[in-house]
Amino acid sequence: KSFTVADMLRIQMDIHPLDDEWLRERLIAAAKEYPPHSPDAQYAAEELRTWNGEATAGSTATLVCELTRPALLHRILAPKLGDDLAGYRCPMSTVFLQNVIDNNLERWLPPGDHDFNQTLMKSLEEAVRQIPRVVGIDNRNSWEWGNTIPLTFRHPFGGASRLLGWLLNVGPFPQSGTESTIKRATRAVGPSMRMVVDLDNLDRSVQNITLGESGQAFSPYYKDQFEAWYH
Repeated sequence: KSFTVADMLRIQMDIHPLDDEWLRERLIAAAKEYPPHSPDAQYAAEELRTWNGEATAGSTATLVCELTRPALLHRILAPKLGDDLAGYRCPMSTVFLQNVIDNNLERWLPPGDHDFNQTLMKSLEEAVRQIPRVVGIDNRNSWEWGNTIPLTFRHPFGGASRLLGWLLNVGPFPQSGTESTIKRATRAVGPSMRMVVDLDNLDRSVQNITLGESGQAFSPYYKDQFEAWYH
C-alpha cells in the first residue's frame, strides 16, 4: 500500500543484473585460487571487485560479465557438442551454469581443467581477449558496456543517405541495462513506452514514449519526450 508512482518508476528503471552479480562473485572467488595472468584480465578482475552491481552504460564490469558468460558456456559445452554452437539456443543458459558450477557437477568439467575455478578464469581470459574487437578499439578506457548495444531511432527516410540519416535519425546513444534487467536493453529490444497509473488519483499517473508524438523530424514534438524516456 505504500508504493508511489516514483517507486514504480524506479523499479521500471532497475539495471541490476542478477546473473552478472552471480558470475562476478564466482569470478572473484576463482581469482583468489587462480590469479589471472594477462594484464587485461588482472584489470578486469579488479573492475569486478569494485563494481557496484549496476549495469550502467559506462560499466566495465558489466561488459566483462556479459562476455565471460558466453565464453564460459562455450568452454563447458564445446567438448560435448562441438565447437560450432551457433545452431543451439540456450535461453536457460544461466540456470544451467549456476547448476553446474554451484553443485560442482564434474561430468561437465572441460578436459584439462582441474576444477571449475580454473574453468572460470580461463573463460575470463578468453573474454578479455575479445573486448578490443567488440568495442572497436584497443584501449581500456573504451571498455564500456553501453557502447556495445548502441541505440538509434531510425526515421523511415533516415537510411536514404548519410545526410538524411544525420538530419532525421536520433542516436546513437549508449544504453544502460542488459537482457536480464528489469529495464531490458539489447541491440534489438528495449522499452517502447513507460506508464504508471495511480488508481487512487489518476491525475498522478505518468506516461512517456521513446521520442515524441510527431513523426515530422523538424516538429518540436518529434523528440521532446526522449530525454525523459532515456534518463
